[in-house]
Amino acid sequence: MALDYGYYDRASDATSPGVAPSAQTPTGIPANGDKAQFTRHQVTWTNRLAPLPGLDAAIGIDMQAEHGVDDGFLLFGPSRIPTHFALNRTLWAGFAQARYQVTPSFTLSGSGRYDDTGGHFTPQLRADYELADWGTRFQLSWAKAYKLPSFYALGNPIVGDPTLKPEEAENFEGGITQQLWNLGRWKAEAFATNYRDLIDFRPGAVPKLVNLSTVHVRGFETSLELAMETGVGSLIATPRLSYTNARNQLTGASLRDVPSWLAGATLTWKPDPSWDVSFDLNHVGGMVDNAVPTGDVNLPGHARADLAVTYRVLPNLALHLGVDNLFDERYEDVVGFPAPGAIVRGGVSASL
Repeated sequence: MALDYGYYDRASDATSPGVAPSAQTPTGIPANGDKAQFTRHQVTWTNRLAPLPGLDAAIGIDMQAEHGVDDGFLLFGPSRIPTHFALNRTLWAGFAQARYQVTPSFTLSGSGRYDDTGGHFTPQLRADYELADWGTRFQLSWAKAYKLPSFYALGNPIVGDPTLKPEEAENFEGGITQQLWNLGRWKAEAFATNYRDLIDFRPGAVPKLVNLSTVHVRGFETSLELAMETGVGSLIATPRLSYTNARNQLTGASLRDVPSWLAGATLTWKPDPSWDVSFDLNHVGGMVDNAVPTGDVNLPGHARADLAVTYRVLPNLALHLGVDNLFDERYEDVVGFPAPGAIVRGGVSASL
């Protein structure tokens, strides 16, 4: 058995001069401020057991007690309108999971969780089949998910809506993993997720967070992991590629801020056990973003490179040095906010 306790606390105090009127939002966004505080206590009890040969199982109970308060204001000319939002919610859930080794090559696993908030049951099933002589593994899974709106989505005085519904989703995934002799492995997965009441930002004369009735997400991802020994140490290369199509079924429009293509590669070099050098290259495809002054804007794709070096002085003491955005690439992940140029960072990590 295990009993885990977690505590999370976050506070913020922010003011904004507002946003000037535009064609998209003729009234603009008034000057505003808010002082927010959020805390969460979480207790989880888990009992793991093996009732039969080849069967591993677990049952448990999860409790989360959350408290959030946001006191702020909106300025309309000389008038200062106070805003207030507060919510306490205690969430109880029971869960169970099991994994059964049917044969040396075939594994079945499943889990279920019941949340007392709204009486939601979320199951998950997975099957794995391995062809050991070929170094091939097939995976197939199905799952449902459920998520309550955040306190921000419910209570923000500008875009929040206390009537937002919880998000629900159903996901299907299938994949294959292939060992490439002694060189590494190749992995490919395809997925399809259907969302109901997905929470998304709706720009316009009155910008708000809203529930989208139905959103379908389709895509695939593939990656390689290649390892080799050289005369100057070991090298591990992990190129990757993914495609995502996220579409609102009611309007037929793609979701904002979701790039269709992501690609990248990481090269890790270990000249000896004390040193780790990694070079990470990422490409983010173009996407549509929105801001009150501009409306929808097509942000072009961009590539970014990061370099990091770690030196282990002792087994439990390491020095770190890195350069983010090594080649000083200019791009925007969010319209109107250029990414910073090259950033040098360093640090020390120690453990007992």
